[in-house]
Amino acid sequence: MNQRLSKSSNEGAGDILSDDKVAKTRVVKNESSKPKARPAQIANFRSLKKYMSIVATHDLRRPNMFAACVKASVCKCYEFNLAVPQIAKTGNAFFAISSLRGICEDLIVLHYIASLPAPDREALVQSLSSAELSTRIKLQDDFFTSFRPQQPVLRMQDATKAIDASEAKARAIWNKHGWPNLSRGSIPQVQQIAEKQGEHQLAILYDYLYRLTSGGVHFNVQSLLRSGWGPLPNLAFSARHFHRYFAEYCSLYGAFMFCLYFEFFQGLLRAGKKQRDCIDKIRQEVLFTPRWPEMVTYEEMNLKPPEGGQSTRMIMSAFQAVTRKRLISKSVNYKDRQSGESKLMDGLFKVLAADAGIKPKKNPSVVLGDLIPSGQAPSELDATALPD
Repeated sequence: MNQRLSKSSNEGAGDILSDDKVAKTRVVKNESSKPKARPAQIANFRSLKKYMSIVATHDLRRPNMFAACVKASVCKCYEFNLAVPQIAKTGNAFFAISSLRGICEDLIVLHYIASLPAPDREALVQSLSSAELSTRIKLQDDFFTSFRPQQPVLRMQDATKAIDASEAKARAIWNKHGWPNLSRGSIPQVQQIAEKQGEHQLAILYDYLYRLTSGGVHFNVQSLLRSGWGPLPNLAFSARHFHRYFAEYCSLYGAFMFCLYFEFFQGLLRAGKKQRDCIDKIRQEVLFTPRWPEMVTYEEMNLKPPEGGQSTRMIMSAFQAVTRKRLISKSVNYKDRQSGESKLMDGLFKVLAADAGIKPKKNPSVVLGDLIPSGQAPSELDATALPD
């Protein structure tokens, strides 16, 4: 069984000591290890303050509850991005990371609902709202009746009947639009909704964020044990460990998803040219970030990252930042060698390979792999965190 050592502020993620592996002891992290601010990104978000204050307003006399949901969701994402730098200063970014999952689920479900005819869209939103409200009131009643009967709380007669009626209305709409076999609850699984939209990156994004953020909202052995650090054989547990990793994770993927709102709902949010230019800068900074926070890293596994290829990776990131107008599109799929961006990259790296004197292999799409070294995957891994 792997045991953890303390993490150094200078060396990155802590070593792991296993039965067949001797690790070096490291000193406990000191206060000099703080998250790096992203001043340009923060400035871009702050420059949208006036526009977002307009987005945040909604007239309830207009029969468009779906629009209200989109506005509420994008405002939540915007405020999350503004809050991340402040949360990072406290060393408590772990407690913010689960919010990424909620934002991601908002995007996926609202994006799908946007594709429905307006009458069904509004009826579905209202049914989902009614079902959730009735469920909360029922559970609230059960809790206070059991734990604190002296406190008056809002209750509902026949709450179960109200829940069943609202869920049935919601299911009827889902049954009509892609889920004919949905027979319980009020909504399909979010992963299914992501897959149904025909954009494979959306499902991959959800799976990726779901797995990491689950450690903050569900029982997860690995998430609990990774918080233990200290000189062996003693460990100290704290959610503040890896705070820089979690801060970077929230910062980059929070900005990533903020940009998606304007890819999915530009017709509703109506960002002007000035605002679109600012959002473009946020997207470009995301794409040009040299290293996106990973869920499992080389350093935490006591492996050296691949050497070389930094210039090539920088060229590729710069090319993406300049040319890509959307973070999610069918042309951006590196698993599909025939996708638009894959072909562009193949052509670019063929030229670079020829210039570097590298002879391409028979399959032209492996040129990128020739130029950027990849690491070896060990057979047994135990995830911890990004370097701090």
